[in-house]
Amino acid sequence: MLGTKTDAYFLMNMRLAIAPAAHGFGQVGRMSDHLQLSLTIRNLLDTDYAKPGGLEHLQPAIPQDGRNYLLRLDYRL
Repeated sequence: MLGTKTDAYFLMNMRLAIAPAAHGFGQVGRMSDHLQLSLTIRNLLDTDYAKPGGLEHLQPAIPQDGRNYLLRLDYRL
């Protein structure tokens, strides 16, 4: 690091996960026992912030991403 100082920032992330209950019969009912759907929102408040750059960067501070989303479907055995 180059000794660069950046402003303080506050980040908030949120994750909502649901696991559907098995309401069916047969193979479909057994499959839903293993499913989980989740939505993650990073930087929920869309905070504008930067992190100090290292020696390999031209700029002293690297702007970070704004709000972003991740939708995920997991199947667990």
